[in-house]
Amino acid sequence: MAQKEAKKKRSTKTGGKIKKTEWEALQEEMSSADDGTIQVVDLTDPSKQDTGEIDSNYSFSVFYKTPKEHKHYKGALLYGTFTGHIATYEDHMKMGHVRAQCRAGLPPDSFDEEFNLMVEQKAVFTVLLDSKPEWFDLENLFDRMVAIEVYQEVIQREATFRGGVL
Repeated sequence: MAQKEAKKKRSTKTGGKIKKTEWEALQEEMSSADDGTIQVVDLTDPSKQDTGEIDSNYSFSVFYKTPKEHKHYKGALLYGTFTGHIATYEDHMKMGHVRAQCRAGLPPDSFDEEFNLMVEQKAVFTVLLDSKPEWFDLENLFDRMVAIEVYQEVIQREATFRGGVL
């Protein structure tokens, strides 16, 4: 099971005790979390947040505690960093192409809502995510809740960049 690890913050030593970094504390918290727990961590540069400047590139990490019954990961803590970018005009065209391929040219109302959501997720992930952990492979991903969390994070970035208007 390959896991991609994001940058760790260094621990600091205070009063003879080693103080945990935020990253280590989150890993420990997730290790004891309930199965199926998902945590998203924003990796946006805080200096840009203070100025109100919003970059068209972003990154975030996802921690996911898999269920013990999971066929491949059996209760493992999966984590990794996702990087992406805000959609350009060309990106919207590319996403439309992915949607059309998934639907074999048929109109969206030919399919149920669940299928259309999965098609939308595939289009967004294929075009807007520049990098993702190895375990986040849609063709082999069994856990739809992780896909939904990542999708919501990407869509939230789009909405924030565009001033709440998609």
